[in-house]
Amino acid sequence: MAAQKKVYQEAESFAQKHSDDEYGVALNWFKVADQLAGTEYSVKALARAREAQERFAKKSGALKAEKLPDTPAMALVNDGDNYLAQSKFDEAILCYQDSLKKEITAVASRKLAHAYFNYAQKLKDKLIPQFEAADVEYRAALAAATQTRRTMGGGAYKRTNWNDPTLQAVIKKVKDLQAQAKESLDAYSKAASYFTSVLNLMPNKHDLDAAGHYALCYSVKRGDPGARSDAKRFLLQFLNDYKPANDLERTLYEFCRSELLQLNKPAKK
Repeated sequence: MAAQKKVYQEAESFAQKHSDDEYGVALNWFKVADQLAGTEYSVKALARAREAQERFAKKSGALKAEKLPDTPAMALVNDGDNYLAQSKFDEAILCYQDSLKKEITAVASRKLAHAYFNYAQKLKDKLIPQFEAADVEYRAALAAATQTRRTMGGGAYKRTNWNDPTLQAVIKKVKDLQAQAKESLDAYSKAASYFTSVLNLMPNKHDLDAAGHYALCYSVKRGDPGARSDAKRFLLQFLNDYKPANDLERTLYEFCRSELLQLNKPAKK
């Protein structure tokens, strides 16, 4: 993990130093994703590559802003986009929801799905290092609160003082983080629901963006055996049913391939 994290951090440093070269940054993130294939950091690197690609496509004119109809429902979508550009997820989500109340459209459904997905991703990225730090604290506190006792027969056993103040404080910290993690998982579930709405509104229920992200919404729940099994099935189905037609679609396709690779790795004993 330390070696993987170092490679990822070096790529972050590269991105910061070359912020005026989005194409080069995207290529470097792809290189890192390939180097760390099958790991959590590979998935994160692919996400960063996609973000850099989108920025490059917008700057170069390859990705033109979608011109929306002049309707009350689409005006709310534009408002939501403006809030999302400022990372104001709550406000953006409300705008997209209000748009769907006026008219059910694939545009608003897709925007709302991505808003929930991106919010969940941001929260997840924020929580991962906190969980890693809390895990180190928990192990240290547990060791300090555990004593080895000797029996009359010469044997030995360990007893943990679960009322130890330091251990109790760390346990509370972990529970607080778990509550925040639930918020992230709930956002992924809502995103999956709206990606389904997009698919239902498409001809033949076929849409690469919605299908790929729908599968990814399940892959984050690795600790749930049922969700893990569903994720493998959805990801494999997506990879079989779709073929990318451009760089942005190729990034999502590789994102899903990397996730399936990670999910198929044998569990550590």
